[in-house]
Amino acid sequence: MVAERSFAPYAPRKAVLQVLHRCRARGLPSPLTPAALQQIGVASTMTWRTVQALRFLGLIDGEGNLLEPLEQLQQTAAEEYRSRLREIIRAAYLPVFTVVDPARDSLAQVSAAFRHYEPGGQRAKMVMLFLGLCKEAGMAQPARTRAGRQSRQDQQPLGPALGVARKEPTGGRSPTGAMACHRAGNACRPAPSTTR
Repeated sequence: MVAERSFAPYAPRKAVLQVLHRCRARGLPSPLTPAALQQIGVASTMTWRTVQALRFLGLIDGEGNLLEPLEQLQQTAAEEYRSRLREIIRAAYLPVFTVVDPARDSLAQVSAAFRHYEPGGQRAKMVMLFLGLCKEAGMAQPARTRAGRQSRQDQQPLGPALGVARKEPTGGRSPTGAMACHRAGNACRPAPSTTR
C-alpha cells in the first residue's frame, strides 16, 4: 500500500514565530493577507508561505480571517501560552506525532516522518518549521551531550540528515587546493589542476 502524500508548510520559522509574537504583543490585522503580513514586518518573499503555514495550523481561514485558536492564543495568559500552542501544533501535525516525539527522537527520525509530505524539495524547510514551532511550545530541545553541548549530529546542517546534497558554488570550475581536500573528505592532497 502506498502512503498518501499530503502537504506540509515550509515557511521560514522566523516569519511564523514573528506573527505569533505580534499576535501576543499587539494583536493582528484581519484579514491576515500577504499585504497585511508585510505591514507587520514579514518580508514580501515569505508572505505566501507564512499564510499557508497559518492555514495549516488552523489559525486563519482561506480568506485570512483570524480563527478562534489564534484569538485564544492571543488572549491566553503567559504561563498558558506554551500549552495552548502545543495543542495547536499537535492537532495540525497529528500524523507526524503518531510517528515521532521531537523531544526524544533524533533529527533523522523526525526528518523521516516527513517523507510523505509534499512538495518533496521543501522537506528540510518543513522539518525546520516543525522543530521551530515545537521548540516555541517547549516540546523539542536540541539533543545535548553529557557536557551540555550540542551533539555532533545537531551541529550538522539539516540537508544531509534528509539525504539532500549541498550544492557548492564553483563558478564552473573544479575546486582546487585545500578546499577540494576538505570537500572530498581527503587528507590534504591538492585536487588536479583544471588549467592548462
